[in-house]
Amino acid sequence: GLVEIPEEASDRVWRIRPIIAAGLTYDDNIFISNTDRKGDLIYNISLGFAHEAGDYRNMEGNFLLLEYVAEGFFFNRYASQNSFDQQASLLAQYRFHQLAVQLESRYQYLNGAEREVGAFTTRSLYYNALRLLYDYSEKTDIDLELSQSTNDYPSNLSSSDYQASLGFDYALFPKTTAGLQAIAGLQRTQDSPDMWFQTLNVRFNHGATGKVVLNASGGVQFNQYVSGGEPMRILPVFSLGAQYQLFNKTSLSLVGYRNLQSSPSIAGQDYIATGGELGISQALADKLTFAIATGYENDTYVANTADTDATRVDNFYFFRPSVSYSFLKYLRASLSYEYRANASNFQEDTWFDNQFSCAIEGDF
Repeated sequence: GLVEIPEEASDRVWRIRPIIAAGLTYDDNIFISNTDRKGDLIYNISLGFAHEAGDYRNMEGNFLLLEYVAEGFFFNRYASQNSFDQQASLLAQYRFHQLAVQLESRYQYLNGAEREVGAFTTRSLYYNALRLLYDYSEKTDIDLELSQSTNDYPSNLSSSDYQASLGFDYALFPKTTAGLQAIAGLQRTQDSPDMWFQTLNVRFNHGATGKVVLNASGGVQFNQYVSGGEPMRILPVFSLGAQYQLFNKTSLSLVGYRNLQSSPSIAGQDYIATGGELGISQALADKLTFAIATGYENDTYVANTADTDATRVDNFYFFRPSVSYSFLKYLRASLSYEYRANASNFQEDTWFDNQFSCAIEGDF
């Protein structure tokens, strides 16, 4: 029978949570192909754990968050696509009174169809960051971050990004801060010239508690390609994340962004990604929740070498309704449908698919 897990003591300084999930998905275009569409039934199972220690509830003092998940995918017809994915993450903080030092590290090994490549691919993603967070005064916070990220594609174009950022936030009101951030970095992409970049952002945060939570930043990025690359490009960029508790059981979420990404499939080109996602969640009963999410992204490709002609434009969008039900105290079952489509001015990169999924996962 189901193991009865005791309630966590409020003064407990560490815990280990199991991560368990299993699912079934039917995808009518598993290779996201423009022609000769192939459908298959895909089984997946996830096993892992999360270890949390210290001030893991409030994340103000010293804490350690460690998580690992392994996931197997098994195809009914195309068994050659069976894969074993892994994800691991670490977030640790040590506080010296006004100064907090944070270390974050993430790793993902993924297999499957990727929209940016337009085909099945294998990739390893790495992210590492060191942050210094200083409470200068009751109203002013200063942050310094050094970060590195790598997208490693054995069969496509790999890229790495190195950044240093310095910023500050000032408390305008008890729940509202505003500030500035300066970023300098280097982007290296296989078969493309290196790119130096500098970004100046204005950022805004509102609502640690209450009905509205808003995080926004926007500014200008200056890109300089070296070794025969394109002249300097000036690009407006922004990121937005918002949550709104419309009613007691109804919540809205919004994500928006505009940035420059390395192309993993076309040498000598990057793309400007501009998009957003809107979601609504409605609790129909204590254990039953209905949600709808929809999103759109425009990818406009730009040349990073003088002899490259970049003309590709993609418009990707999705629509995903889902319903979930919590039962037996620690388990949740869900049903979902997702329609995805990529409309490109390159016919071979135009595709659509339908996915029907059901899953059961533990919520410990």
